[in-house]
Amino acid sequence: MTLHRGMLFEWRIYEGGFPLAQQGPPHGGASAGGDAGMKALTIRRLRPSDAEALYRILSDRQVMRYLEPPYDRLQTEQFLREAGLAEPPLVYGAEEDGRLLGYVIYHAYDPDSMELGWVLSRTAGGRAMPPG
Repeated sequence: MTLHRGMLFEWRIYEGGFPLAQQGPPHGGASAGGDAGMKALTIRRLRPSDAEALYRILSDRQVMRYLEPPYDRLQTEQFLREAGLAEPPLVYGAEEDGRLLGYVIYHAYDPDSMELGWVLSRTAGGRAMPPG
């Protein structure tokens, strides 16, 4: 999958989200990742109503162990406000079946590059999430 700034534009157009994984590859051929039957992971803008689910993720010591100390509620609310609800956002929600599983980081890092990363809950671990 090629990432470029134009994908951010697509996420803005499709307010319902941007599917990252699909039922099989979009061209109808076989997939090397064996993703048949996989549910879609949807990337969408974060909302104020995501605060509680985001807190459960960011306060989890296992999730945060290589990132930074776990967040308290105030830190989570500040992160949501300053990164998720910013214009343009620095992070986007990652959900499956309407349930927030974490977030992806996608923003300009410097004039020549983008930062791309993800933080997912432990419930999302151990599953492949191939691009669609």
